[in-house]
Amino acid sequence: MRHHAIHLLTTGLLMAAAPWLQAQETWDTSFKISAGSLSGTSGDHLGSNPNWALAMEGSYPTFAKGSLVMEGGYRLLAKKTVQETDLLGVEASSRGVYGSVFYRHTDFHGLMNGLLDSFYVQGGLRYHTLKSTQTQILKATPTDTNPTRTDMPAGKEVSVISPVVGVGVRFTEKVSVEFNVFRMKSAGVTYDKGAWSGTEKTGNAFELALGVHL
Repeated sequence: MRHHAIHLLTTGLLMAAAPWLQAQETWDTSFKISAGSLSGTSGDHLGSNPNWALAMEGSYPTFAKGSLVMEGGYRLLAKKTVQETDLLGVEASSRGVYGSVFYRHTDFHGLMNGLLDSFYVQGGLRYHTLKSTQTQILKATPTDTNPTRTDMPAGKEVSVISPVVGVGVRFTEKVSVEFNVFRMKSAGVTYDKGAWSGTEKTGNAFELALGVHL
């Protein structure tokens, strides 16, 4: 319930803020589509290692050589089935929301004969929540011709605040691409020697994001 409340609140704030931000000349707002990876998630029943995210971002030139950037988004680790035994598999996925605040340095004008004019670096903090869901799948047998699917207790919602650093290029007024590194954390269920137990996964993650500026 808390997870859905945070998601709805974040989405509502972003939708409400987007027209206002766009109306302010000094604000630079963008819609971001990201593809990333968190290694080892499939084995821990959290979903696929690749993941996708949608976010809204606003940057404001607070500093002489850079901007204060705020973003909020939704991340999905798509379904992944792990085969535990010949008959038993576990289908899992994770999803959650995140928000970031960081400083973006953009003053590289004139360096390398202007090649870095559109280049920027950024760093700050990212708050991330994820919650996983799992389904146990028993394959069909000669005596039971239909596979059995059983929803397992969902992993608890976990959150982490971690540093986020990245680099980017503003190709045009409307398009930018950036690469960010950060940490994510989620909780799942592990099968070991015939027994299920809870587990948490924390690891380094990265994302490649396409920004469409409004």
